[in-house]
Amino acid sequence: MESISQVIQIYLKTFLHPFETQRKIRHFRERDKWFQGHEGTDLIPMKRPVSSSNTILGIEESIAISWLMAAVYAFYEVFWIFLGLMFFEHHANFGLAEYFDGILRTNIQMLSKAFVIFWIFFKLTFFPVTIWFYSKFWMVVIRFFAGLFNYDDGRQYDGPGADQKKQQEIDQIADQVVCQAISSHALLLVPVFGRMLAHFLSVFYIFIGVRNNLGLSTLQSVAVIISPLILFGTMILVWFFSLFIALGTF
Repeated sequence: MESISQVIQIYLKTFLHPFETQRKIRHFRERDKWFQGHEGTDLIPMKRPVSSSNTILGIEESIAISWLMAAVYAFYEVFWIFLGLMFFEHHANFGLAEYFDGILRTNIQMLSKAFVIFWIFFKLTFFPVTIWFYSKFWMVVIRFFAGLFNYDDGRQYDGPGADQKKQQEIDQIADQVVCQAISSHALLLVPVFGRMLAHFLSVFYIFIGVRNNLGLSTLQSVAVIISPLILFGTMILVWFFSLFIALGTF
């Protein structure tokens, strides 16, 4: 079992080297299948190469480290909010606050410090649950497209249990790709723009994973990425049309 420092090191390495990580995982998987297919032959060396267990973290470990990154970002949010409130209070006597009259100043007056802090810590508390649902969603998407594009696991037999082993391999790849995407939360260490950058990078890491680990083509990988956008866009359009039709009946 890795120590905390080793877990963080693997997490950051996964974040910094996404292409290398996914290609290495795929290499280890194909190598292990080659060994399994040549058991009992003279082609098997006396000593096997090292395992790939320390290449990428599991879902639970990735979420735990990302939660730590989210805690740092929550500190940034509290700091900037209090700094902004102090700025308005300090310059109120100089007439500068009148420049900010309107929606911005009204919202700041309405939102108390206690409510803002509560909301930040509410998001932080439920961060692991949010990421868990995010992970499960992308796992379902990856598994669906792996079956749709007829993923080839490279096995040379089609005997009993072959389909089960193939599905287990697809599940394992989906976990690995999603763990890569979760590591994008390392960008939460960046103030202000960290959360937005992490969202964009996580989707890009999904693309890298299905391209280099699952072995899909570039066009197929793009289809995996844009499919949720098409799905949610269709749902929004249906909702708007339903609302429009409902209002039109009155």
